[in-house]
Amino acid sequence: MANAQGSTHSSAQGQTQPSAQRPAVVVTRPSGQSAALLALLERAGFESIEFPLIDIGPVTDAAPLRAALDELYALAELGFALVVFVSPNAIDHAFTALSSAWPSQVAIGVVGPGSVAALARQGVAPPAYNIISPAAGATVTETPTDPRYDSEALYAAIETHFGPDGLKDKRVLIVRGDGGREWLADALSAAGAKVEKVAAYRRIVPEPSMRDWERIHALLAGVPHAWLLTSSEGVRNLEEFAREHLTVDETLTLKHVPLVSPHPRIAEAARQAGFDRITVSGAGGEQRIVQALTGIFAAATEHIAKQQEPEAQVAKAQEHGYKASTAAPFSQSSQTNRSPRRRIPGRPQRRLTNRFNHA
Repeated sequence: MANAQGSTHSSAQGQTQPSAQRPAVVVTRPSGQSAALLALLERAGFESIEFPLIDIGPVTDAAPLRAALDELYALAELGFALVVFVSPNAIDHAFTALSSAWPSQVAIGVVGPGSVAALARQGVAPPAYNIISPAAGATVTETPTDPRYDSEALYAAIETHFGPDGLKDKRVLIVRGDGGREWLADALSAAGAKVEKVAAYRRIVPEPSMRDWERIHALLAGVPHAWLLTSSEGVRNLEEFAREHLTVDETLTLKHVPLVSPHPRIAEAARQAGFDRITVSGAGGEQRIVQALTGIFAAATEHIAKQQEPEAQVAKAQEHGYKASTAAPFSQSSQTNRSPRRRIPGRPQRRLTNRFNHA
Protein backbone atom coordinates (compact mmCIF):
# COMPACT_ATOMS: atom_id res chain seq x y z
CA MET A 1 0.00 0.00 0.00
CA ALA A 2 1.46 3.34 -0.96
CA ASN A 3 2.19 5.56 2.00
CA ALA A 4 3.89 8.79 2.85
CA GLN A 5 7.28 7.12 2.63
CA GLY A 6 6.59 6.04 -0.93
CA SER A 7 6.12 2.32 -0.44
CA THR A 8 5.45 0.83 -3.84
CA HIS A 9 3.74 -2.42 -2.95
CA SER A 10 0.26 -2.64 -1.53
CA SER A 11 -1.74 -4.76 0.79
CA ALA A 12 -5.34 -5.42 -0.04
CA GLN A 13 -6.13 -2.98 2.73
CA GLY A 14 -6.31 0.69 1.97
CA GLN A 15 -6.37 0.63 -1.84
CA THR A 16 -9.33 -0.52 -3.85
CA GLN A 17 -8.42 0.79 -7.31
CA PRO A 18 -5.93 -1.41 -9.17
CA SER A 19 -2.98 0.09 -10.96
CA ALA A 20 -3.58 0.50 -14.69
CA GLN A 21 0.13 0.49 -15.51
CA ARG A 22 1.51 -2.68 -13.97
CA PRO A 23 0.35 -6.29 -13.67
CA ALA A 24 -0.52 -7.26 -10.13
CA VAL A 25 0.61 -10.26 -8.08
CA VAL A 26 -1.50 -11.43 -5.14
CA VAL A 27 0.89 -12.74 -2.46
CA THR A 28 -0.89 -15.13 -0.12
CA ARG A 29 1.81 -15.96 2.42
CA PRO A 30 1.28 -15.27 6.13
CA SER A 31 1.50 -11.61 7.07
CA GLY A 32 5.00 -10.26 7.47
CA GLN A 33 6.77 -13.14 5.71
CA SER A 34 7.23 -11.71 2.22
CA ALA A 35 9.47 -8.64 2.58
CA ALA A 36 12.25 -9.96 0.33
CA LEU A 37 9.79 -11.19 -2.30
CA LEU A 38 7.88 -7.90 -2.33
CA ALA A 39 11.12 -6.02 -2.97
CA LEU A 40 11.99 -8.32 -5.88
CA LEU A 41 8.52 -7.98 -7.37
CA GLU A 42 8.76 -4.21 -7.17
CA ARG A 43 12.11 -4.20 -8.96
CA ALA A 44 10.65 -6.48 -11.63
CA GLY A 45 7.84 -4.02 -12.31
CA PHE A 46 4.93 -5.73 -10.57
CA GLU A 47 2.37 -4.33 -8.20
CA SER A 48 2.31 -6.72 -5.24
CA ILE A 49 -0.82 -7.17 -3.15
CA GLU A 50 -0.66 -8.93 0.20
CA PHE A 51 -3.71 -11.12 0.75
CA PRO A 52 -2.80 -13.81 3.31
CA LEU A 53 -4.68 -17.09 2.93
CA ILE A 54 -3.10 -18.48 6.08
CA ASP A 55 -1.64 -16.94 9.22
CA ILE A 56 0.67 -18.37 11.87
CA GLY A 57 0.22 -18.13 15.62
CA PRO A 58 1.59 -19.74 18.79
CA VAL A 59 0.12 -23.00 20.01
CA THR A 60 -2.64 -22.70 22.57
CA ASP A 61 -0.74 -24.90 25.04
CA ALA A 62 3.06 -24.65 24.87
CA ALA A 63 3.69 -27.21 27.63
CA PRO A 64 4.18 -30.19 25.24
CA LEU A 65 6.63 -28.16 23.17
CA ARG A 66 8.68 -27.11 26.19
CA ALA A 67 8.69 -30.67 27.54
CA ALA A 68 9.94 -32.07 24.23
CA LEU A 69 12.66 -29.44 23.94
CA ASP A 70 13.84 -30.13 27.49
CA GLU A 71 14.72 -33.63 26.27
CA LEU A 72 17.47 -32.05 24.16
CA TYR A 73 19.64 -31.77 27.26
CA ALA A 74 19.32 -35.42 28.32
CA LEU A 75 22.28 -37.77 28.16
CA ALA A 76 23.29 -38.53 24.59
CA GLU A 77 22.19 -42.16 24.71
CA LEU A 78 18.77 -41.13 26.06
CA GLY A 79 18.13 -37.92 24.14
CA PHE A 80 17.31 -37.16 20.54
CA ALA A 81 19.75 -38.15 17.80
CA LEU A 82 18.01 -35.81 15.35
CA VAL A 83 15.51 -32.94 15.49
CA VAL A 84 13.71 -32.03 12.29
CA PHE A 85 12.16 -28.59 11.78
CA VAL A 86 9.61 -28.60 8.97
CA SER A 87 9.72 -24.85 8.27
CA PRO A 88 11.17 -21.49 9.36
CA ASN A 89 7.98 -20.98 11.39
CA ALA A 90 8.75 -24.13 13.38
CA ILE A 91 12.26 -22.85 14.10
CA ASP A 92 11.15 -19.37 15.15
CA HIS A 93 8.49 -20.62 17.55
CA ALA A 94 10.55 -23.49 18.97
CA PHE A 95 13.58 -21.35 19.75
CA THR A 96 11.45 -18.96 21.76
CA ALA A 97 10.58 -21.93 24.00
CA LEU A 98 14.16 -23.15 24.51
CA SER A 99 15.43 -22.99 28.07
CA SER A 100 19.12 -22.94 27.04
CA ALA A 101 21.29 -22.70 23.96
CA TRP A 102 20.93 -25.46 21.38
CA PRO A 103 23.11 -28.44 22.30
CA SER A 104 25.80 -28.88 19.68
CA GLN A 105 25.67 -32.69 19.78
CA VAL A 106 22.07 -32.85 18.51
CA ALA A 107 21.84 -32.89 14.72
CA ILE A 108 19.22 -30.73 13.01
CA GLY A 109 17.35 -31.59 9.81
CA VAL A 110 15.67 -28.88 7.72
CA VAL A 111 14.03 -28.89 4.31
CA GLY A 112 15.48 -25.86 2.57
CA PRO A 113 17.52 -22.66 2.55
CA GLY A 114 14.78 -20.65 4.27
CA SER A 115 15.08 -22.85 7.33
CA VAL A 116 18.89 -22.77 7.19
CA ALA A 117 18.65 -18.97 7.25
CA ALA A 118 16.19 -19.09 10.16
CA LEU A 119 18.65 -21.23 12.16
CA ALA A 120 21.46 -18.81 11.37
CA ARG A 121 19.37 -15.97 12.78
CA GLN A 122 19.26 -17.98 16.02
CA GLY A 123 23.03 -18.37 16.00
CA VAL A 124 22.92 -22.00 14.87
CA ALA A 125 25.09 -22.62 11.81
CA PRO A 126 27.92 -24.89 10.59
CA PRO A 127 30.57 -25.82 11.51
CA ALA A 128 29.66 -25.48 15.18
CA TYR A 129 26.35 -27.27 14.58
CA ASN A 130 25.47 -30.28 12.47
CA ILE A 131 22.76 -29.21 10.03
CA ILE A 132 21.37 -31.69 7.51
CA SER A 133 19.60 -30.29 4.46
CA PRO A 134 19.12 -31.27 0.81
CA ALA A 135 21.98 -30.10 -1.38
CA ALA A 136 21.31 -27.28 -3.82
CA GLY A 137 21.13 -29.70 -6.76
CA ALA A 138 19.36 -32.54 -4.99
CA THR A 139 16.54 -34.40 -6.70
CA VAL A 140 14.78 -37.62 -5.79
CA THR A 141 14.23 -38.76 -9.39
CA GLU A 142 15.47 -37.76 -12.80
CA THR A 143 12.23 -35.91 -13.58
CA PRO A 144 13.09 -32.22 -14.05
CA THR A 145 9.92 -31.06 -12.27
CA ASP A 146 10.78 -32.85 -9.03
CA PRO A 147 11.37 -30.33 -6.23
CA ARG A 148 14.75 -30.04 -4.62
CA TYR A 149 13.48 -29.05 -1.18
CA ASP A 150 10.81 -31.24 0.37
CA SER A 151 10.38 -34.13 2.81
CA GLU A 152 11.54 -36.69 0.26
CA ALA A 153 14.76 -34.82 -0.49
CA LEU A 154 15.39 -34.25 3.23
CA TYR A 155 14.93 -37.95 3.99
CA ALA A 156 17.50 -38.78 1.30
CA ALA A 157 19.93 -36.32 2.92
CA ILE A 158 19.30 -37.81 6.38
CA GLU A 159 19.86 -41.33 5.08
CA THR A 160 23.10 -40.24 3.44
CA HIS A 161 24.28 -38.65 6.68
CA PHE A 162 23.37 -41.46 9.11
CA GLY A 163 23.44 -44.42 6.75
CA PRO A 164 20.54 -46.81 5.98
CA ASP A 165 20.32 -48.14 9.56
CA GLY A 166 21.93 -45.21 11.35
CA LEU A 167 18.73 -44.12 13.10
CA LYS A 168 17.52 -47.58 14.08
CA ASP A 169 16.18 -47.42 17.65
CA LYS A 170 17.25 -43.76 17.90
CA ARG A 171 14.90 -40.99 19.02
CA VAL A 172 13.91 -38.40 16.41
CA LEU A 173 11.81 -35.32 17.14
CA ILE A 174 9.81 -33.58 14.39
CA VAL A 175 8.87 -29.99 15.23
CA ARG A 176 6.02 -28.75 13.06
CA GLY A 177 2.68 -26.94 13.00
CA ASP A 178 -0.59 -28.41 14.15
CA GLY A 179 -1.07 -31.15 11.58
CA GLY A 180 0.80 -31.44 8.29
CA ARG A 181 2.20 -34.19 6.11
CA GLU A 182 3.08 -37.49 7.74
CA TRP A 183 5.38 -38.74 4.97
CA LEU A 184 8.67 -37.98 6.70
CA ALA A 185 7.54 -39.35 10.06
CA ASP A 186 6.35 -42.54 8.39
CA ALA A 187 9.59 -42.93 6.43
CA LEU A 188 11.77 -42.45 9.52
CA SER A 189 9.62 -44.89 11.49
CA ALA A 190 9.95 -47.45 8.71
CA ALA A 191 13.73 -47.02 8.97
CA GLY A 192 13.58 -48.01 12.63
CA ALA A 193 13.67 -44.59 14.28
CA LYS A 194 11.53 -43.80 17.34
CA VAL A 195 9.69 -40.76 16.02
CA GLU A 196 8.00 -38.15 18.22
CA LYS A 197 6.08 -35.12 16.94
CA VAL A 198 5.29 -31.83 18.60
CA ALA A 199 3.52 -28.69 17.43
CA ALA A 200 5.38 -25.39 17.76
CA TYR A 201 2.78 -23.20 16.05
CA ARG A 202 -0.75 -23.32 14.73
CA ARG A 203 -2.22 -22.30 11.42
CA ILE A 204 -4.97 -19.71 11.48
CA VAL A 205 -7.48 -18.92 8.76
CA PRO A 206 -7.35 -15.12 8.38
CA GLU A 207 -10.38 -12.86 8.10
CA PRO A 208 -9.93 -10.50 5.13
CA SER A 209 -11.54 -7.09 5.60
CA MET A 210 -14.11 -5.49 3.31
CA ARG A 211 -11.33 -3.38 1.83
CA ASP A 212 -9.37 -6.55 1.10
CA TRP A 213 -12.31 -7.96 -0.82
CA GLU A 214 -12.95 -4.71 -2.68
CA ARG A 215 -9.40 -4.96 -3.98
CA ILE A 216 -9.91 -8.57 -5.10
CA HIS A 217 -13.24 -7.70 -6.75
CA ALA A 218 -11.46 -4.93 -8.68
CA LEU A 219 -8.77 -7.35 -9.89
CA LEU A 220 -11.31 -9.92 -11.02
CA ALA A 221 -13.17 -7.23 -12.97
CA GLY A 222 -10.43 -7.39 -15.58
CA VAL A 223 -7.06 -6.24 -14.24
CA PRO A 224 -4.14 -8.44 -15.43
CA HIS A 225 -2.90 -10.29 -12.37
CA ALA A 226 -1.65 -13.60 -10.98
CA TRP A 227 -1.78 -15.38 -7.63
CA LEU A 228 1.12 -16.86 -5.68
CA LEU A 229 0.04 -19.93 -3.69
CA THR A 230 2.65 -21.44 -1.38
CA SER A 231 0.70 -24.09 0.55
CA SER A 232 -1.98 -26.66 -0.15
CA GLU A 233 -3.90 -25.32 2.84
CA GLY A 234 -3.84 -21.88 1.25
CA VAL A 235 -5.42 -23.37 -1.88
CA ARG A 236 -8.21 -24.88 0.21
CA ASN A 237 -8.77 -21.61 2.06
CA LEU A 238 -8.95 -19.67 -1.21
CA GLU A 239 -11.55 -22.09 -2.52
CA GLU A 240 -13.61 -21.65 0.66
CA PHE A 241 -13.25 -17.87 0.55
CA ALA A 242 -14.43 -17.85 -3.06
CA ARG A 243 -17.61 -19.70 -2.13
CA GLU A 244 -18.34 -17.19 0.62
CA HIS A 245 -17.30 -13.87 -0.94
CA LEU A 246 -17.26 -14.09 -4.75
CA THR A 247 -20.03 -14.23 -7.32
CA VAL A 248 -20.32 -17.17 -9.69
CA ASP A 249 -18.78 -15.13 -12.52
CA GLU A 250 -15.92 -13.93 -10.29
CA THR A 251 -15.21 -17.49 -9.21
CA LEU A 252 -15.06 -18.64 -12.83
CA THR A 253 -12.68 -15.78 -13.61
CA LEU A 254 -10.53 -16.70 -10.61
CA LYS A 255 -10.21 -20.30 -11.80
CA HIS A 256 -8.69 -19.02 -15.07
CA VAL A 257 -6.26 -16.53 -13.52
CA PRO A 258 -2.56 -17.57 -13.69
CA LEU A 259 -1.26 -19.20 -10.50
CA VAL A 260 2.35 -19.72 -9.48
CA SER A 261 3.35 -22.38 -6.96
CA PRO A 262 6.83 -23.47 -5.84
CA HIS A 263 5.89 -27.14 -5.51
CA PRO A 264 4.09 -29.69 -7.73
CA ARG A 265 2.07 -30.92 -4.75
CA ILE A 266 0.56 -27.46 -4.25
CA ALA A 267 -0.04 -27.18 -7.99
CA GLU A 268 -1.91 -30.48 -7.93
CA ALA A 269 -4.11 -29.23 -5.08
CA ALA A 270 -4.92 -26.15 -7.17
CA ARG A 271 -5.67 -28.30 -10.20
CA GLN A 272 -8.02 -30.45 -8.15
CA ALA A 273 -9.77 -27.26 -7.03
CA GLY A 274 -10.45 -26.33 -10.66
CA PHE A 275 -7.67 -23.86 -11.45
CA ASP A 276 -6.33 -24.37 -14.96
CA ARG A 277 -3.40 -21.95 -15.48
CA ILE A 278 -0.76 -23.19 -13.07
CA THR A 279 3.00 -22.64 -13.26
CA VAL A 280 5.39 -24.51 -10.95
CA SER A 281 8.31 -22.21 -10.26
CA GLY A 282 10.24 -24.85 -8.32
CA ALA A 283 11.87 -24.47 -4.94
CA GLY A 284 15.09 -22.61 -4.46
CA GLY A 285 14.33 -19.01 -3.61
CA GLU A 286 12.26 -15.95 -4.31
CA GLN A 287 14.01 -15.21 -7.59
CA ARG A 288 12.53 -18.30 -9.24
CA ILE A 289 9.04 -17.09 -8.32
CA VAL A 290 9.73 -13.70 -9.91
CA GLN A 291 11.14 -15.37 -13.02
CA ALA A 292 8.02 -17.52 -13.37
CA LEU A 293 5.75 -14.49 -13.04
CA THR A 294 7.82 -12.52 -15.54
CA GLY A 295 7.51 -15.36 -18.03
CA ILE A 296 3.74 -15.58 -17.58
CA PHE A 297 3.13 -11.90 -18.26
CA ALA A 298 5.67 -11.76 -21.09
CA ALA A 299 3.84 -14.61 -22.85
CA ALA A 300 0.48 -12.92 -22.27
CA THR A 301 1.76 -9.62 -23.66
CA GLU A 302 3.13 -11.36 -26.78
CA HIS A 303 -0.20 -13.16 -27.30
CA ILE A 304 -2.15 -9.89 -27.05
CA ALA A 305 0.25 -8.17 -29.45
CA LYS A 306 -0.28 -10.89 -32.06
CA GLN A 307 -4.04 -10.56 -31.69
CA GLN A 308 -3.84 -6.80 -32.16
CA GLU A 309 -1.52 -6.99 -35.18
CA PRO A 310 -4.29 -7.10 -37.83
CA GLU A 311 -6.08 -4.20 -36.15
CA ALA A 312 -2.87 -2.20 -36.18
CA GLN A 313 -2.43 -2.88 -39.89
CA VAL A 314 -5.97 -1.69 -40.60
CA ALA A 315 -5.39 1.46 -38.55
CA LYS A 316 -2.18 2.18 -40.45
CA ALA A 317 -3.95 1.70 -43.77
CA GLN A 318 -6.69 4.09 -42.72
CA GLU A 319 -4.07 6.69 -41.82
CA HIS A 320 -2.99 6.57 -45.47
CA GLY A 321 -6.51 7.10 -46.75
CA TYR A 322 -7.58 3.51 -47.36
CA LYS A 323 -10.90 2.19 -46.17
CA ALA A 324 -10.23 -1.41 -45.27
CA SER A 325 -13.87 -2.21 -44.63
CA THR A 326 -14.94 -1.21 -48.19
CA ALA A 327 -11.81 -2.12 -50.10
CA ALA A 328 -12.49 -4.07 -53.26
CA PRO A 329 -10.79 -7.39 -53.90
CA PHE A 330 -7.44 -7.12 -55.54
CA SER A 331 -8.60 -8.36 -58.93
CA GLN A 332 -11.43 -5.84 -58.98
CA SER A 333 -9.50 -2.91 -57.58
CA SER A 334 -6.65 -3.54 -60.00
CA GLN A 335 -9.10 -3.05 -62.85
CA THR A 336 -11.16 -0.19 -61.47
CA ASN A 337 -8.15 1.77 -60.29
CA ARG A 338 -6.42 1.50 -63.66
CA SER A 339 -6.09 4.79 -65.53
CA PRO A 340 -8.48 5.24 -68.54
CA ARG A 341 -7.04 4.26 -71.92
CA ARG A 342 -5.58 7.32 -73.61
CA ARG A 343 -7.30 8.20 -76.90
CA ILE A 344 -5.01 9.11 -79.80
CA PRO A 345 -6.35 12.01 -81.88
CA GLY A 346 -7.40 10.95 -85.39
CA ARG A 347 -7.69 7.29 -84.56
CA PRO A 348 -11.04 5.71 -83.72
CA GLN A 349 -11.26 4.28 -80.28
CA ARG A 350 -11.04 0.52 -80.55
CA ARG A 351 -13.81 -1.45 -78.90
CA LEU A 352 -12.25 -4.37 -77.09
CA THR A 353 -15.44 -6.37 -77.07
CA ASN A 354 -15.84 -6.48 -80.92
CA ARG A 355 -13.35 -9.23 -81.46
CA PHE A 356 -15.06 -11.32 -78.85
CA ASN A 357 -18.53 -10.68 -80.26
CA HIS A 358 -17.75 -11.97 -83.74
CA ALA A 359 -17.59 -15.67 -84.27
